[in-house]
Amino acid sequence: MEDYDEDLSLNPFFIALQQNQGLFKQVAENLWIICVPCKPSLEDVELNLDLIQTHILVPSSSGAKVLFFLKKRQKEIKIMS
Repeated sequence: MEDYDEDLSLNPFFIALQQNQGLFKQVAENLWIICVPCKPSLEDVELNLDLIQTHILVPSSSGAKVLFFLKKRQKEIKIMS
């Protein structure tokens, strides 16, 4: 997928997130990171709340450079500078 670019307003994952207004508002207000899968990877995938929450990164209370997925908190991501 060299030089792949996508219009988020047409991405089924992002549309499903926006339709969940409570979660979308929470993500926006807290400046959480959304890992939006590209549209071709979503073929034959059920877009439900669990799937959406596994693509949202939230900061850890232990430090600004540690993130967790909203749904799977046992998965830790450390940002190295």
